[in-house]
Amino acid sequence: MTAAAPARPRPLRPDDADAVLALLTARDVAVLGRADTSAQDVRVDLADPDLDPRSCVVEGEGRLEGMARVWFDAATGHADVDVAVHPDAPQGLLAALLAHVDEVARDGGGARGCAEMVLDHHAYEADRPLQDALRAAGYEPATSFSRMRRELDRPVERVRPEGVVVRRAQDPPTDEELRLAHALHQASFADHFGFAPRSYEDWRAAWQARDDRGPVWFAQVDGRDAGFLQETEELVEELDAGYVLRLGVLRAARGRGVARALLTESFRGMQRRGRVAAVLHVDVANSTGALALYESVGMRPVLSVQAWRRVLAVPGRAPDRAPDRAPDRAPDLSEAGSRVQP
Repeated sequence: MTAAAPARPRPLRPDDADAVLALLTARDVAVLGRADTSAQDVRVDLADPDLDPRSCVVEGEGRLEGMARVWFDAATGHADVDVAVHPDAPQGLLAALLAHVDEVARDGGGARGCAEMVLDHHAYEADRPLQDALRAAGYEPATSFSRMRRELDRPVERVRPEGVVVRRAQDPPTDEELRLAHALHQASFADHFGFAPRSYEDWRAAWQARDDRGPVWFAQVDGRDAGFLQETEELVEELDAGYVLRLGVLRAARGRGVARALLTESFRGMQRRGRVAAVLHVDVANSTGALALYESVGMRPVLSVQAWRRVLAVPGRAPDRAPDRAPDRAPDLSEAGSRVQP
């Protein structure tokens, strides 16, 4: 990594969790006026099997000055990236870390036989320095996500559309149930922003690597599998809230109230476990009315996160080797985990 500021970069390690949390908390407070990252968020991200070993941190005097992380989707030309610096970090460190991300992505793309790498970075709408750095590094705005929240201080009315049946998976889910969730995820998110197909084995490994897994729900319409919902407990420590990580409905089953049925059952379950609120993210550019859907079950926007995208050429690769690019818009409902600031 070349930096325009004094820096001592080294590989990111699992035992950096406390220092990473301190760095991200300082960034959050500077941007939002409050902490917005939990120890749970950090643990989940560091344990993710897709985290590239060339992810790095830059050490200062008694603290981390900055960090660059890259998560490759297995065997595709897509990566989620995250760069963060301390509010008092040396000038130029953001640019240097973004350049390091480019280097890691080019190497990863070359190893995967890709002509291009598609990089997605999320940033708080209020984080103008990061957005300026992303623009200067060749990223462009792609879409925006709203964090939605519903208080669970009143009874949640169950929605039971005709022909729709919702059930909760076993705890833990069986292999058969995980295979069903994977199949529904791949089919219902096929043209979602940032989605990249992945095998069942890779998908299951990423899910099981999380130590904050929550309930999984399934819906059928007229006896046929139609949708799913996956929860996590990633917001319990900081907000005492349940989090909807993924919610998807097959195209043929849309318009039957499946998503509302899944959401209300999920909310009722969160309430029984003592959660004070339910939270999720939605792509505001979603053309299928997802924002209106969430508002119809009592959720309201509380924070905006912008997605930035860069398409990076991989030297020495022929154009006809380009990867399947992650699509530009979502068909239905929003997927966002801890990499989108929850």
